[in-house]
Amino acid sequence: MHQGPSATKVELHGYSKKVERASYIDVLKILAALAVVLLHTNSAFWEGPATPTWAPAALIQTLLLWAAPMFFMISGATLFDYRKKMTTSTYAAKRVRKTVIPYCAWNAIAILFFTIGPFEVISPALSVRELFKAYILPGVSPYTLSVY
Repeated sequence: MHQGPSATKVELHGYSKKVERASYIDVLKILAALAVVLLHTNSAFWEGPATPTWAPAALIQTLLLWAAPMFFMISGATLFDYRKKMTTSTYAAKRVRKTVIPYCAWNAIAILFFTIGPFEVISPALSVRELFKAYILPGVSPYTLSVY
């Protein structure tokens, strides 16, 4: 498998430019994504040391802790010279489209799910202000982890 950079032609605002794509970054993203899935599905770890499967689950949890920081490192590596590819305003608009909008949309879905869904963890009688406080303030709601 070839791990070196490959050139891709990118068009941006009518300008055409060859952009080098490092395939090892893609491999790291795939491995990190699989590690994050394993971390999130490793329920035996959260059952505690009283269970016989806890020790291997704790080992898996420990060995895969690199996954989330890897995404931050990959972001830094791929953004190193972003101004050669796009303006800061173009980059900011792209980030909002790719991260902020989906984040807000999924949080709205989660709020609806936990308010009027099958779990009804958050009381549907809460006002918008109370719901916002319950979702944002630490210690008020178990669903604030996505904010931090």
